[in-house]
Amino acid sequence: MALEQQMIHKGITSERLATPRAGVVFHDTAKKQVQPYGSAWEVELSRGKADTSTTTYTGDQGATKLLGTGYTFPANSLVSGRSIRVVAYGFFDTDPTVAPSMTFSVVAVDSASAVTVLCTTGSFLLLNNLTAMPWQLEASVTATAAAGAAAAMECQGHLVYHTSAIASVHRAMSNTATVALKTTDTETIKMRAAISTGNINDDIVLRSLQVHWMGGT
Repeated sequence: MALEQQMIHKGITSERLATPRAGVVFHDTAKKQVQPYGSAWEVELSRGKADTSTTTYTGDQGATKLLGTGYTFPANSLVSGRSIRVVAYGFFDTDPTVAPSMTFSVVAVDSASAVTVLCTTGSFLLLNNLTAMPWQLEASVTATAAAGAAAAMECQGHLVYHTSAIASVHRAMSNTATVALKTTDTETIKMRAAISTGNINDDIVLRSLQVHWMGGT
């Protein structure tokens, strides 16, 4: 449901909606406060989840690893117009002598653990001998169709990472077409990383993962 506002300055009942919908905001002059109709105040005005549990992925732990707990959207909740913003922070280290390739992705994981890549950097080569270099990822995922077995999602993002205290690199996580997602199932939005070398000295550490969402008809 899209957020609506109805500001009532006099508090007269006749000025309010005949059938108020949960989440509509009005000004109660008797109580001198703004309050919602129904129980959707928190649902519509303050939606998001922050995960600050540290997840460490080293190169010897397999080709890819899901990072963070993310947030699970219920089946059929990713309706047309609903937009999700993903923000993540962390750091990485590379082996003193061998330069690794890494990949950062935002993914959706359904109830059967099937993974859909929403947007990704693709594999890119890093420098060797880097220590505690910070990275930041941001992505936007917007449903452009009704919930379905292959609903269209517009997914774009970018990654910024450092190679020194003052030097940084920007990598796009762009799509030229929408991504099909099974929104009739539950979908957990989280990060996935990949390290090519299998080397324990290469790692990606997630320090913070935030998932925010709004809108939807």
